[in-house]
Amino acid sequence: MDVEASLLQLIETCRTTSLPNFDIEQAIELVLAGECLVALENLCVQLVEHDVRLNLPLMEDIQRIGALLGMAERYWQRLPRPT
Repeated sequence: MDVEASLLQLIETCRTTSLPNFDIEQAIELVLAGECLVALENLCVQLVEHDVRLNLPLMEDIQRIGALLGMAERYWQRLPRPT
C-alpha cells in the first residue's frame, strides 16, 4: 500500500474518534490535492486542539506514516497519550 492510501485509511479511521468531521474532510481534501505531509501535520494539530485520545495502533500509524513523509516528530509527540 502506498503512503497516500495509508494516509487516507488513517484519516478515515479518525472518524471513529471525537474529531469533528470538518477536520477529517479537510485532511482528505489535502491528500487528494497531493499535500500528504500538510494533511498529516494539520490532522495532528487538530487532534491536539480537540484533545482527542487515540488508541495505540492509530498512534503508531501516525508515527509510521509521519516518518515516511518526513514529518517533524514534534507533531506526533504532542498528541494526547493513547487510552
